[in-house]
Amino acid sequence: MIVVIERKSYVEYDESVTMKALFVSHCNDLSGANKSFLSLIKKLKDRIDITVLCNQDAGGLTDCLDTIGIEYIKANYSWWYIKPRKKRVKQLYRRLVDKHAYKKKWLTSSLLKELNEKKIDIVYTNTSTVDAGIKIAEALGIPHVWHVREFGKEDFEFIPMFSFEKYQSTFQKSKKIIVISEALKKKYCSYVEENKIVKVYNGFEIEKLRSTSLKHDLNKRINIVVTGQVCSGKGQIQAIKAIANLYSERYPVHLYIAGEVDHNYLDPILVDYPDNKKWLSVLGCVKDMYALRNKMDIELVCSRSEAFGRVTLEAMLHSIPVIGSRSGGTPELINDHQTGLLYEYENIDELVCCIKELCNNQKLYEAIVENARKYASNFTIQRTAEEVFEVLKSAGSGTNG
Repeated sequence: MIVVIERKSYVEYDESVTMKALFVSHCNDLSGANKSFLSLIKKLKDRIDITVLCNQDAGGLTDCLDTIGIEYIKANYSWWYIKPRKKRVKQLYRRLVDKHAYKKKWLTSSLLKELNEKKIDIVYTNTSTVDAGIKIAEALGIPHVWHVREFGKEDFEFIPMFSFEKYQSTFQKSKKIIVISEALKKKYCSYVEENKIVKVYNGFEIEKLRSTSLKHDLNKRINIVVTGQVCSGKGQIQAIKAIANLYSERYPVHLYIAGEVDHNYLDPILVDYPDNKKWLSVLGCVKDMYALRNKMDIELVCSRSEAFGRVTLEAMLHSIPVIGSRSGGTPELINDHQTGLLYEYENIDELVCCIKELCNNQKLYEAIVENARKYASNFTIQRTAEEVFEVLKSAGSGTNG
């Protein structure tokens, strides 16, 4: 039996008192969300006493936490969304498995006792895919802040496990909800009142992402990369079709696909292109994206609904021009023909024209590289960390500011 601990009363934090926070992760890999999570922890760990909650024993996240000296706790909580499967039978099976895993009792009295003894002041959840944080916050009687970094269904095709009303009532329990783009803010205004929502753009360790070279030779083979989980929401099929068209017109292009591959999505596409090995390399997960980008000339963002666009800014900082779909949060980052090029989602002809424009116009190419690099340099992790810290302080003090 789980005992709900009496709710604490809160006063405004001052800088002489160290806030104690539980930071909840959704998995133990080094996905884009967890890279942002780690960057934030590194900047906040001297101002907040952070304990991380993980739901897997080993992985890249906890390896990094060990390196920077952050304590973490393991608990067997699961996602409250279902991961998609192409085949109906597999999807039904996945639904049963995920629901069964979700219903397992993991919020034990011993875990709550351990957290209470740490005198945790506030719970912060790093993505919308898990609701463990809000359950812990309720049980401890402390505030919860949700950092939403994805659309869910629109970008990754996550399937809700419950009704809209269930998600709405759960999100409403959070003191604050941080979103990473104006596009996400519009979505979450249907879940909660607008004064609970705070937009905070992702930030980066700028110096680690900047390229040392600004030169690209467009007279040689043109290397083009699309980065991210290989699934329908990320739109790699558009990149494949565009590069196949360009290759057939004798453009010296080569496409690199970097990211975890859903072969149920990718393999049926490649069947239509038996010569793909001449102009396509499927790399899978790439540990050193910096080294890969050193060889790239153009980056594509073909997502249906990119929540923010971490890869967009990473490419800009690396002096690689980005061509992005005019959807989701991408147009918030790309000013067409200034900091990149935009095309209508799924309009392959327009995407092909954008690639040709960059290949054939060295002056435009160089202008976009320079403009984008300067623009992306504003997205510092220092700024993001400061804004998140202010949200946590506000939530902890009970104010609505």
